[in-house]
Amino acid sequence: MQRFRSESTTTGPSAARAFSLIELLVSIGVIALLLAILLPALLGARSRGREVVTLGNLRQLSLTMEAYLGAYDQTYPWAPAGTWFTITPPDDLEPSSVYPGYWNLDIYWTALMHDVAPWRQNFRSWVGPGGVDDAERPWLRARGAGIPSYHLSHTFFARPEVWAPAPVDSATFYRPVSQRDVRFPSNKVMMWDEELTHLANQPKADRDLRPMLFADGHASVKRLSKAARPPAISFKPDTRPVVDTPNGVHGRDY
Repeated sequence: MQRFRSESTTTGPSAARAFSLIELLVSIGVIALLLAILLPALLGARSRGREVVTLGNLRQLSLTMEAYLGAYDQTYPWAPAGTWFTITPPDDLEPSSVYPGYWNLDIYWTALMHDVAPWRQNFRSWVGPGGVDDAERPWLRARGAGIPSYHLSHTFFARPEVWAPAPVDSATFYRPVSQRDVRFPSNKVMMWDEELTHLANQPKADRDLRPMLFADGHASVKRLSKAARPPAISFKPDTRPVVDTPNGVHGRDY
């Protein structure tokens, strides 16, 4: 009678075996180490990508400013003291307005753009990446309605005499600035990224590096600490680099 050999059910040394506890802990440790190495690089790549978006927004803003200059006799955005600013689109169902101080035009320049750059098509690009709170109405923001990420230098809506050596306040200073007043457009900052939304959730990021738009239309990242030191002005306290350039638009920031 033919005999059949039964298959062995025992496991040999070549068979798969389960991880031991030590091997599992080592694997977890290796994965954690790789994450610790790669995560900063991934966050950095993300912030650099967002920085590129910010620079693109600023370059687009240069075109908006060109449109404004063309519509308003080659003068930069300006409004006299006491002006009410509409901080929603004019056709909004619930229009809103504010009555800011003269120097607050640095954040409310958007209110002067309704004719040349309608908010519904443009406001999203005036907010840094990740800074939009309401996708349908991007001008409604936690920071305040109508406030953009990119601020306008004070030197573009007051005469250069404000920032001259030892100035004395005069009503003649608070007048529009013309494009031809800018003597060094490639060295004079017109707008800069105040919010730095591209660095959100990165507390250790270098916030001295700021995306900036220059008067000649180019955008680049510069160190704020390297800008020209602002002059002391008795009637305009709290002067800051880029915001308050020596000699105003007659001077240079870099």
